[in-house]
Amino acid sequence: MKKPIVAFLLVFAAFLAGCGGLNFSQVSPEAKDFSPSTIAVLPATVGEFESSRSVIDDLASRKLLETGIFEEVKDSATIKTQVSASAETASLMEGYIQRLNTLGISDALVSAKLKETLNADAFFLAYVTSWGYGRQGGDKVARVGLGIRLINPSNGVIVWKANHELVEGYWMIKPDLGKLADKLLSEMFEELPLVKRASRPARPMDTAPALTPAPAAVTAPEAPPAMAPLAEPSAPPEPAIAK
Repeated sequence: MKKPIVAFLLVFAAFLAGCGGLNFSQVSPEAKDFSPSTIAVLPATVGEFESSRSVIDDLASRKLLETGIFEEVKDSATIKTQVSASAETASLMEGYIQRLNTLGISDALVSAKLKETLNADAFFLAYVTSWGYGRQGGDKVARVGLGIRLINPSNGVIVWKANHELVEGYWMIKPDLGKLADKLLSEMFEELPLVKRASRPARPMDTAPALTPAPAAVTAPEAPPAMAPLAEPSAPPEPAIAK
């Protein structure tokens, strides 16, 4: 009975850890004015966890689309096709991501060039920090860890970066790593500093606008009383003629 109890406690502990916020989250002051309409999902950096690549790339695109924030989400498959069309662009992309992952620096000039090529207002880059099954304190666990960067390619600013990990204990049946990654991204996206800006309702007017009073009607002057027609003068009497 000890094993099931320990497994249950591990699952419960993982649940509590998920409720306590992300392991790390940092937002740039620029985030409040950053409102992209199109975002490009750059190929995830997976390192030794190659089996996670397709899962993370697909999940990232779907989760970004579900936010309703963006008019268009360009998935990593589309980005790979665009990049592979030019050796120069492929080299720029590889160098940009490598420098970002090793030094934490987003090259402003390179990101601006990639922005024009990919025709995107924002870049999304995920990197895998843990993926698989192992033991923790002698008990079997599944572990998925991710890091995320949201970038403004116009100036290279990292608008948001975060990382988090979920650990789930089990006894016999291994948890699905894809489902664990889905849950992890959902928790991380709760702190995504981009939200749809609701249209501001029109402010009701405190008072009705004052109406300009209509000019008073001009009363026509009263017509003078009609004058009685003049009597036609009578003809003078004819002079009498003497006989």
